[in-house]
Amino acid sequence: MKKNRRKGIKTHFRLILIISAFVALIGHKFIVGNYIYTQTGESIPQAIGKISKYLARPTFLQNAQIIVISEKLAKSKGFLHLIDYSLREPTFPTVIKMVISKNTTPSEMMQIITPVQKMSSIRLVEMLKNTEPLWGNLQNSEPKTAKTTMLKNTKELTIPYIVVKGNIEKGASKENIERTHPEAILSLEGVGVFQNKRFSYFLSSEETQILALLNGKSQNSNFVTHCPGPDGNLNWRNEGSRPRIRMKKIARKPHLEVMVRINASLQDESCKGKLSKLSTLRTFEHQMEKDMESRFSQFIKASQKHHADFIGFGEVLYKTEPDLWKSMAPSWTKIYSKIPVHTHVNVKLTEVGETRNEEKGRKSWNK
Repeated sequence: MKKNRRKGIKTHFRLILIISAFVALIGHKFIVGNYIYTQTGESIPQAIGKISKYLARPTFLQNAQIIVISEKLAKSKGFLHLIDYSLREPTFPTVIKMVISKNTTPSEMMQIITPVQKMSSIRLVEMLKNTEPLWGNLQNSEPKTAKTTMLKNTKELTIPYIVVKGNIEKGASKENIERTHPEAILSLEGVGVFQNKRFSYFLSSEETQILALLNGKSQNSNFVTHCPGPDGNLNWRNEGSRPRIRMKKIARKPHLEVMVRINASLQDESCKGKLSKLSTLRTFEHQMEKDMESRFSQFIKASQKHHADFIGFGEVLYKTEPDLWKSMAPSWTKIYSKIPVHTHVNVKLTEVGETRNEEKGRKSWNK
C-alpha cells in the first residue's frame, strides 16, 4: 500500500488467522485449543507472508470461513483494498461472508469459545445462515455483492455486525462452555450502514427488522403492538411482506410513496374483544397498520437525517424510472434527505390461532 506522502502515515492491516480448533479429553479435563496467529502488514499479502513464516504448512485461503472487519478498518480506505484483494486473489473463497466487529477487536472476538461451536468463525457463519429467514438478503455480505453495490451507487451498503455480550476475558477460557450460563456469547445484532464507501453507523436489531420488512425478504420476525384500548398488547409474527415503492408528483414536486402489505399471524393478545368476531379482527388489523406506518415513517426519516439511502429508494428508481434516475443520481443524497415520503401499510391477519366461541361454548379455529 502506498504511503501517504502528505501526512507521512501508512495504513496497516492486522490479519488474524485461526488455523484450527480442537477439543480433547485428557484425564478428567477438557482441553480446548484455538491456534490464532496475528500479524500486521502494510498490505494483506505482506501480513499473510509474515504468518506463513510461523506455520509448518502453507496457508490455504480457500478454507477461510469468514472475514471479521474492525470498525477502524471499515471507516478507512483499507476496506476497499480488502474487497479488491478478496476478489482478485484466486485462492480466496468467492462466497465468503463479511461481518463487522462492534466495540471489540476481531482478535478478541475470535478468541471467544462458544457453547455451540468451539471455533468462533464457524459459529459466526451459522449465525448468518440462521438469520436468513428474518433478514432475507441483508445477511448476504459477500465481497462480490459489496463491490457491486458500491459500483452501482444506487443504494448504500450494509454489512451485518457482531457484538460480544459479557466478559471477553472469561469468554476466551474453557470455563465459558462449562457453565450453565456462559460468561460471554456472540450476538448478531443488526447491520452497519456505509456512506460513500465508508462505514458510518449501526442500526439496532429493531431497525434491522424494519429494514428487512421494507426489502420484502423478511419472515418469522415478531412484533408487539399496543391494543386499541388503554391496556394490553398484540403479539404477532410477520409471515411475509410485500413492499412497493414508487415516485409520484404532487404539486409538480417529486414525492416517494411506500406501500407495504403484511401477512401476519396473531401469537398472543391481551386486548378487549372477542376474536370470534370479524369486527374485532378488523380493529386489530387497523391498529397494527397504524403502528407499522408510524415505525416505517420514523425509520425512513432517520435515514434521511443521516443522508443515507440504504433502504433502496434510489435502486427502485434506477430500475423503474431510468431516465428520471439519471437526472437525479448526481445529487440524490441531497434530494433524498428532503424528499417527502408517504407510507401506507395493509395488514392481513391470516391466522389467529385457537380461540373459544363464548356463545356456543366450543372451540373453533379462526384463520
